[in-house]
Parts: sequence; C-alpha cells; structure tokens
Amino acid sequence: MLKAGVLRLESDGELRRKCRPPASECGYSLIEVVVAVAIVGVALMMVLSAVSSNFLAIPVLRSIDERVTLAQRVVEEIESGVTVSGAIPDRYAAMTAPAVFSDKTDYSYQVRVDDVEGSEGVIEDLRRVVVEVFKTKDGPSSSVKLTTIVRIVPR
Repeated sequence: MLKAGVLRLESDGELRRKCRPPASECGYSLIEVVVAVAIVGVALMMVLSAVSSNFLAIPVLRSIDERVTLAQRVVEEIESGVTVSGAIPDRYAAMTAPAVFSDKTDYSYQVRVDDVEGSEGVIEDLRRVVVEVFKTKDGPSSSVKLTTIVRIVPR
C-alpha cells in the first residue's frame, strides 16, 4: 500500500519518502475558520459603527461650537460696554426681538437682562444677562444659552 508523501533527496544520494501527517493534524477545520471569520466580522462592524457615528456627530458639534462662540462674543460686548459706560448698552438692555448677526446671517441672538435677587431682595448693582444664540431657520428650539452676572458700576 502506498502512503501519500514527498520524496526527499538525502545526503547519501538516496531518495526517501517523507510521510505527511494525517489530515486532522494539518491545519484548521472549516468550522474553526468560519467561527474566526465571524468573530473578526463582528468586531470590525462594531469599530466601523463607532467611527461612522462619530463622523455624523461632527457637523452638530461644529454648529454648537459656533453658537457658543457667538454667545461669548455678545457677552464680551456687553461686559465691555458696562466697563466703558457703567450700564448695559441700550441695544441689549431693551432687546425685545431676536437680532441677526451681521457677519453670520444664518445665526440669530436674543439678550435678556434680569435683576439678581439675593436673600434680602434685589441686588441693585448686579444684572443677570442671558444670551441665547440659535440658527435663524431653526428658531430658539435649537438654541445655546449663556448666562452671566454683570456688575453695574455707575460712572
């Protein structure tokens, strides 16, 4: 009976047959390969899902960042106006309707100025300033609010 094998040339010049190990010892079974591919596939899908959801979040985060930056700019304008004149600038103090940014026309803002109440009533020299920035087309439902307390120092 012939056995499967490979002929090998020995150092003495003789051809000798080298026997192969049985098929059960020669590698991975089909089931092992299928399970390994399935595990790698599931892991790859999880990684791709996480990466794609991060790419979808980027425009939303940029929009929020833009609104926060614009709100900070308005707060800084109000604080500098208070520093110079000793009062909140009229265009902000008397604001009743949203205004559109001149350089970012797709964004609007609304400023609300309220008294600050302490344990003994209204604190005369403090004002709560709430700046709300939103996309003009979406309205205030998508707004970012920035609240600060401003000290009014009469000049």
